[in-house]
Amino acid sequence: MISVGIAILQIASVFALLGLGSGVMRYVSFFRALEDRAKTKGVITFSLKVAVGAGMLAALLLFVFAEQIALGFFHNAGLVDVIRVFGLATPFLTATYVLAAALRGFQRIEYEVYATRIVESTARLALSAAVIFFGFGLFGLSVVYFLTIVLSFLICFYALEWKVFPIVFTRVKSVFVRRELLTYSLPMLFAGVLYLFMNWMDTLMLGYFRTIEEVGVYNVAMPTAALLIALSASTNQLFTPIATGLFGKNKMAEVKKLYRRVTKWNFLAGFPLFLAFFFFARQVLRVLFGPDYEGGGTALMILAFGYLAACVLSAGSELLMAFRKTHVLFVNMFAASALNFLLNYLLIPGYGMVGGAVATSASLVVYVVLSSGYVYRFAKMHPYSTDLVKPLGAGALAIAAALAFNAVIPHPAPLPLFVSVFMVLAVVYGVLVLLLKSMDEEDLELVRAFARKIGAQRFTGFLEKR
Repeated sequence: MISVGIAILQIASVFALLGLGSGVMRYVSFFRALEDRAKTKGVITFSLKVAVGAGMLAALLLFVFAEQIALGFFHNAGLVDVIRVFGLATPFLTATYVLAAALRGFQRIEYEVYATRIVESTARLALSAAVIFFGFGLFGLSVVYFLTIVLSFLICFYALEWKVFPIVFTRVKSVFVRRELLTYSLPMLFAGVLYLFMNWMDTLMLGYFRTIEEVGVYNVAMPTAALLIALSASTNQLFTPIATGLFGKNKMAEVKKLYRRVTKWNFLAGFPLFLAFFFFARQVLRVLFGPDYEGGGTALMILAFGYLAACVLSAGSELLMAFRKTHVLFVNMFAASALNFLLNYLLIPGYGMVGGAVATSASLVVYVVLSSGYVYRFAKMHPYSTDLVKPLGAGALAIAAALAFNAVIPHPAPLPLFVSVFMVLAVVYGVLVLLLKSMDEEDLELVRAFARKIGAQRFTGFLEKR
């Protein structure tokens, strides 16, 4: 039942944020590059007021109508207090999103990583264990989520105010760009809603047309494949503010160079994971989730294609945000969502989870291709370069080595032996990438810089200048 509270909080925060997360990151990057502190402050303070105000309204509505939601939609009176506690977290979560977006705009994502990925997650895990141990139950777990969200908000606020850019204790007066910011942000709200719709459509239609068992198998295959897009999310957090700053200074040649370089990074990172998911799909699901989930292997193979495309070409969508073309992103997402609905409706009744996987992959490909195509039309730049050939060769040789090793081990292989197959793939791929010089010195320096941004420089010592 805690997952219901989380889902309600996520939906409420999406609407309360009004798409301002993307707007804050874009305009903080833009005005920072122009050294306009007044407008930078205006963007942050205005967005905080709107997001917190809308979050408080959402919290009030959830608190008042918690009983109707719990009984009318979920037929469970035990959810009333859960919904109210999660509702109270809404203004803190929306404020955290704005502060984290501002930190990304200043290219200081190490504070966001520390607050939301390390402290919040660790505190939530420890407090949840304590709550379960002392028997406080579902309400106690809800309070833990509320407290850790507040903790993350306080850390982000402290980091921005005292480490990066003061918005309270400063003499800089805000200059607001309300109309421009809202015009930019609102299409991102609608695009975000459509993305949620697209993410849930295959699951809902599988549940309607097929069986709950098939839904369960599909719901482990899809998030497994989605790990590919998580790889590009890290690079895009730095790419978007840097590209926005360069665009603000009209340095389009540097934007083009960075666009191709980030695309290469995403391909370098995502390709070996795609190979593992495609060639060892059934084994991956069996090892991670058990033999009952092996039937999702074909779906995982198909989904891996779509998520690899989304990973590699994701920088195009980020550039549209930098270029202030969020209305184009909304149109592209609308087209992808409509295609997703149509294909799910046509394919799932006859093909089940395989049909859902085809629908999702096709929709992802259409979205990123449309976005990349518009970038080419608008700025005459594309993400492809001959640098992508070397990782392709490295991947082909690495998967050949992994398949050869897999052929000589007993099956079903015990976990340590099966993991060694992926170690062969990863090691051979990594060595070949370095031997083929797929990453030049500028790539390596940027990787080291990224590691320093997130406080992980100790893991990149082997990339020191050769």
